[in-house]
Amino acid sequence: MSQFLSCGVTPTNFQEVYYTYIQPKIRELDIFLKTEEAPYNIKSVADVLEDTEENILHIMRHLGLTEVNKVSFFKIITEVQTYIATLLTRQFSVTNSSVYTPKNISYIYNLEQTLVEDAFYTLGEEVISSTDLNLLFSHIKVTQYNFKMQII
Repeated sequence: MSQFLSCGVTPTNFQEVYYTYIQPKIRELDIFLKTEEAPYNIKSVADVLEDTEENILHIMRHLGLTEVNKVSFFKIITEVQTYIATLLTRQFSVTNSSVYTPKNISYIYNLEQTLVEDAFYTLGEEVISSTDLNLLFSHIKVTQYNFKMQII
């Protein structure tokens, strides 16, 4: 997320954050998993997860892993504490990810629940489908400061 911070732009809504940082990062992870050959290089894994090599190696030792392949990559994600890894871990843990509540969105994206509830209220919805997340994100008002603690 350091790229997002360096752009110097304060987002007006979560949709901007999503398109500026989250979506490109998910795309980068997807391309990495589809194009890199296992076992994956530890530095490449650290880079794509925005973590240090030392921490990835520490997690591998903790999990008893000797190499990183597609299966162990997802085990490592659950231990990494970066924003994108936490987001993916939380997304995987939400049981029905085709319908979201304010609580789900708040949890997955680490947003203040009241901000998410306000966006749901503005839309007149109690739940929202995955196809309408873009619309919801455009109604969640955030500032760069809201994400600074998650990034650093």
